[in-house]
Amino acid sequence: MSSKNECLSCTGGKYCKGQGLSDVSGNCSAGFYCISGASSASPMDGITGGRCPQGHYCPAASNQPLACKNGTYMLYKQATACDICPSGHYCIHGDTIQKCPKGYYCPAQTSLNWKKCPKGTYSSIVGLQAVSECTPCDAGYFCSEAGVDRVTGPCAPGYYCESGVDTPAPESNNTGKGGPCLAGTFCPSGSSRPIGCPAGSYSNRSHQSECDLCRPGFYCTPYSTSFLLTPCWSGYYCPSGTMDPNQYPCPVGTYNNRTMAQSVLDCLSCPAGQYCDSKGLNAPSGPCTPGFYCPGTVCSNQLHLGANISDYLETHANSLDHCQNFTRNVCPPGFYCPEGSSQPAPCDLGQYCEQSGLSSPTGPCAAGFLCEGKATVINPKPCPAGHYCPEGTSTIIHSYQWFLVTVFDDDYERRLLFKLAFKL
Repeated sequence: MSSKNECLSCTGGKYCKGQGLSDVSGNCSAGFYCISGASSASPMDGITGGRCPQGHYCPAASNQPLACKNGTYMLYKQATACDICPSGHYCIHGDTIQKCPKGYYCPAQTSLNWKKCPKGTYSSIVGLQAVSECTPCDAGYFCSEAGVDRVTGPCAPGYYCESGVDTPAPESNNTGKGGPCLAGTFCPSGSSRPIGCPAGSYSNRSHQSECDLCRPGFYCTPYSTSFLLTPCWSGYYCPSGTMDPNQYPCPVGTYNNRTMAQSVLDCLSCPAGQYCDSKGLNAPSGPCTPGFYCPGTVCSNQLHLGANISDYLETHANSLDHCQNFTRNVCPPGFYCPEGSSQPAPCDLGQYCEQSGLSSPTGPCAAGFLCEGKATVINPKPCPAGHYCPEGTSTIIHSYQWFLVTVFDDDYERRLLFKLAFKL
């Protein structure tokens, strides 16, 4: 060489140490870059080369720092390689890592290619690493779009959305678990499960948002799909919305001998001569007891004849307000009441009825006295003068006189004895 100017600068990526070199000394060290004219394998002057900066990497023989690719990063200087972006993050600038945004998940080495949480799921938090961390759509709601951070809206009326549903009206075409409400159930908006029709209502169709009230004359148990199979029992009545066959018994003093009654007005008053002593009867309890009479709507059996009727009535006044009781209808003196009586029968002629509660007359009127009906004592009316009254007399009997009468005719004479009665 004739001149210094004929010497060559050390090649990029190489270094040339010392003088009088006929070739480069070697490659630039890993973690450093050598632009040109570097005299050291690890230059630090920033002119001929330098340390590999953040967000870059420098393998051996680098003439320039290499930027970390998307999906990798480097937070330190003098790196020989970039680190892979960790799961739950994304890396696009090489020197920073950022949390995966809401509605997405980011596996390792993610850049801007975030993965959307699929339909039927959402994510309200950042940093998800895998699809399994996406939240299934909440019960009662649907999530119709991918990559969302909240639910889309409530499940439609007539449907239920239990979990992970992607449509407001799931019909076997959905993700997650949901579907239409079946007969016997209902689903208002936002239902997470089918709700059974409560007692007193029914639903005979699917896709219903509410149940229908049970029809009059019928009762409906929970989850009913029809009212026709449960007619109201005899002895009871069922207005609209009846929940149980025993809910509305016909009151004491009434009965009902047919099914499907709709109102208390369908309950029949206990007939005359019989009594109805409990609720829910489909027939009268029985005939009125001897010694009492039942004019109708009689509600209970007789009081024992030895009991004090006034005391009983005072004690049971509140329970007897709605109908008559036998104790109000005890047969009075001067009358008698055989079994099944609807009214007291006046004591028979020639008989007397001494006390209350008789089922037949006490006995015949005493001799010498008249019993002209409704007699309460054995000797109510003395027999009048000129008459006689044997035992059991109801009307006076006249006295008689005997006369001897002779009758003649042309052929012979006969003596005839006539009994002629003259009223004295």
